[in-house]
Amino acid sequence: MDIYHHLENTKVFIRPTSGTAIYELDLLSSGATFSQTFTENTYGEKTLQNSGHLVKKGNFIKANPANFSFAIPLLKEDDFSASVFDLIVSLDSTNNLQSFDLFFVDQDKSFFINSCVFTSCSFSIQQGSLLSLELSGQGIKIEESGGTGSPIITDSTWSISGVAANFSSSNIVARTSPRQLLPLTKVLVGRTSGWTTESGVVTSTSNATRLLLQTSMELQNNMIWLPYDSIHKGVEGEIMYPSAYTLEGRILAGNAKWAMTSALNATEQLTARTNNTKFYENSAWTTGALSLVSGTDYGIKFNAASGVNISSRISPGAIYTLDMDWRLASNSSDISSLLTYITA
Repeated sequence: MDIYHHLENTKVFIRPTSGTAIYELDLLSSGATFSQTFTENTYGEKTLQNSGHLVKKGNFIKANPANFSFAIPLLKEDDFSASVFDLIVSLDSTNNLQSFDLFFVDQDKSFFINSCVFTSCSFSIQQGSLLSLELSGQGIKIEESGGTGSPIITDSTWSISGVAANFSSSNIVARTSPRQLLPLTKVLVGRTSGWTTESGVVTSTSNATRLLLQTSMELQNNMIWLPYDSIHKGVEGEIMYPSAYTLEGRILAGNAKWAMTSALNATEQLTARTNNTKFYENSAWTTGALSLVSGTDYGIKFNAASGVNISSRISPGAIYTLDMDWRLASNSSDISSLLTYITA
């Protein structure tokens, strides 16, 4: 009987290349995507003798970086701190992103992407929803193994047999059980760094979120992939995959929108406003998305005492709103020290 592949049965594993530990990830219902495209070199055959040869020939000798994306929920436990979050925000000793390998295990097949990096991370901050990360990245090459017809995953258990040889079940890190998801219960956003913690509960000296309509935060890593150019490979007809990468720049930015009422006029956001637009350079800023569990706050916080550029404006609509766009514009502190994940 044929085995059909279903996304809901796919297991995703991540292995930082700095070690041998393998971590299983929890995927949201949106699942995962991955693909790789190739560059075709075309050339014409039209000549004076063959004027009707109008269709160009071509061959494939270069591969573009493999792309992937998936979303995972944030947890109260520290399951993802080292395996995912540190790979997003931290740099290695050469000021480059740390790489990792990805394994997508589905039924009797597995797909392996080597030397991956995260190129973007969007933090989902929506009232009534779970805190989660939407992740995108790139790697060198997608490889496939398995396909023997013997299921890797069954109703009750799954077997490592048929997965790529460089995947060892003995290196899979045991997961916390049970695991606690984090529904959004508190958002702290404002042009302030007044962030304190009292008995595990996060507070702010200036919290103007009562009229907050929405907020967002995203980290982008701008990568340059180095081609693996080889005359011998091209002549032999082999595909040339990217060989390495370098980090060219990083952008950490976000947005916040408040409803405009008379109550907002007394808040910190409108202090000293004289026009309907205003900007702040080298300002403080805080974005916190938290979940209160058993009297303690867990989640994501960005907290900078300075170094953030902010533009604000009044936007008319069904109601007037105050919009603020912000961007980290300073290298005085590492992003890993400003953007942190609060876990148990």
